[in-house]
Amino acid sequence: MVIQVAKAELRNLFYSPVAWFLLIAFIVQCAWFYTSPLFDLANWQDVYIRNKPDFKEWAGSSFTRRLFKDSGFFSNVLNNLYLFIPLLTMGLIGREVQNGTIKLLYSSPITIRKIVIGKFMAIMVFNLALVLVLGASSLRHP
Repeated sequence: MVIQVAKAELRNLFYSPVAWFLLIAFIVQCAWFYTSPLFDLANWQDVYIRNKPDFKEWAGSSFTRRLFKDSGFFSNVLNNLYLFIPLLTMGLIGREVQNGTIKLLYSSPITIRKIVIGKFMAIMVFNLALVLVLGASSLRHP
């Protein structure tokens, strides 16, 4: 029964314009957190090459490591993901109250625990989709 509740909530999430807006906002934020340090590192590398023409590689670490690990790209993105979770959760609860279906859920033979777990699973699957978008965008192309 929990999986049926999760499927219904996930279906409603993907029909919701708020969820799509949050997905687009998440992608825009990821792009911002990626391009800001990339611009700074590229400018720094350009200045370094102009001053020292025999420059071949970074001192001790790669450009990718400096971009992702040293700039805190993934920690910034995950911190913003924590911002989206309450927005989605409030949207789920608000939609139930607004439509009047919360009374139907409470009076159904499903326990409240199963309803909450189903809604939680739907939110987590949606967040997994956000993280997969981030992972797919960071794949290395040959």
